[in-house]
Amino acid sequence: VGFSVLVMRIVVTRVRSASVRVSGALVSSIGPGLLCLVGISRDDTPAEAAFLAKKLLNLRLWSSPAAAEQSPQAATPDTNGSAAAGPSEEEGGKRWSASVMQKGYEVLCVSQFTLCATLKGNKPDFHLAMGGEQSRPFYEDFLALLQKGFRPEAIKNGAFGQYMQVESVNDGPVTIVLDTKI
Repeated sequence: VGFSVLVMRIVVTRVRSASVRVSGALVSSIGPGLLCLVGISRDDTPAEAAFLAKKLLNLRLWSSPAAAEQSPQAATPDTNGSAAAGPSEEEGGKRWSASVMQKGYEVLCVSQFTLCATLKGNKPDFHLAMGGEQSRPFYEDFLALLQKGFRPEAIKNGAFGQYMQVESVNDGPVTIVLDTKI
């Protein structure tokens, strides 16, 4: 089912690492942080981009630093008798309390017009997506908002308008869809 409402949409995934390649060449990569697929609709405004940039940077998807430091546990045997991994970052602390900025992690953004697709039968239609000539500067302005709100070097980018191979090692998995409110 497609969406008929015009909204800027970001699919945010908490990752242990992510990268973008074009024709096999590495374009960008991050360690722990957020992989963000960014869809820009034809009627999006700078105010909507600013709203989502702020929301993205403050989205609390990790345990607080204090919670992650609480009583580390050693590996314990699981039901099969093998050593189970120690607690994950989310265990034993206050969950959903730290943002990418608080953790000092990175953000990798990938422009993805297909997030604005609607379906005509089984075929995707992209008429609600902002055209390339308009969306490139809009997307670059969105990246600039993220850089201004955080550390510029922590905001990475894919290759706008290119056929990309995006790899990620999801952490959780945790995936959230952000969009503008109408």
